[in-house]
Amino acid sequence: MMGKYRLFKPIDIVIYFNAIVFVGSGVAAINTQTTLWVFFFFVAFLNIVFIVSTIRFRHQYNIELLRKIEIEAVAETNIDESSRETVNRAKKDLLERRVEAEILDKIKDAKVIRNAYIPRSDGNYTEIDLIVLCKQGIFVIESKNITGKITGSWKEEILTISHPGGKDYPLQNPIIQNSKHFEQLKSILGLKSDLFRNIVVFGDSTYIDSYEGVPYYAMICKLEALVKSMTKLSSKLNTQLEDYLVDNTYEVLLPYVEKTEEKEKKHLERMKKKTKVSS
Repeated sequence: MMGKYRLFKPIDIVIYFNAIVFVGSGVAAINTQTTLWVFFFFVAFLNIVFIVSTIRFRHQYNIELLRKIEIEAVAETNIDESSRETVNRAKKDLLERRVEAEILDKIKDAKVIRNAYIPRSDGNYTEIDLIVLCKQGIFVIESKNITGKITGSWKEEILTISHPGGKDYPLQNPIIQNSKHFEQLKSILGLKSDLFRNIVVFGDSTYIDSYEGVPYYAMICKLEALVKSMTKLSSKLNTQLEDYLVDNTYEVLLPYVEKTEEKEKKHLERMKKKTKVSS
């Protein structure tokens, strides 16, 4: 599940096809055998009931998700400005820890690096939320624990976060942001581009209005769909990371986890110069 439930999914085609086939078979059997056409119409009826129930469930889920977001947004609006940065950082840290726990639980050979400070060519540092190393590849994961509705195309540099109160905020596209991260990682590690995977994980209170423009090399998902999304993305890119490279890369990246006052200061100064975004 990613953000909202889509009212129609590709798997639904199977159910629609079944309903049409059984209706057609029932019509064809009307003049031949009563028991047979009754059976066909009954099965078709069950399929139609399932379709209607599923669509209603997804629609109701979307309504409840938006309502939940509205309540949380109102609560966050009432937080005073001096505490807002602390709250946002705590939300982001919580999501990162949940992501790490989920990966270590589901992917037994995975090694996880959190909050790595990667040096840039201009002397500043980029903070990468999570780097996951496993046979499936090198996953550069950006976590966004945002309360609100995200609109816009994932091809654009800036998306929009809409709050129920009517306020809109710009959001730097995390897919593009993450692409820059793994380019910097590549320059350090000297590995091929097709070993890197771009994943953006959103918190429970994010409603994603559209998935238009998500590139083939990236995935956006919620936490419960993270491991499935990682597997799906790796199967598309069709490359693996050898065991020795998992271990070697982990050892190379470990020193970048060390957080110093200078690294954090430079990173924060660079972020403040950019368009204001929500975490």
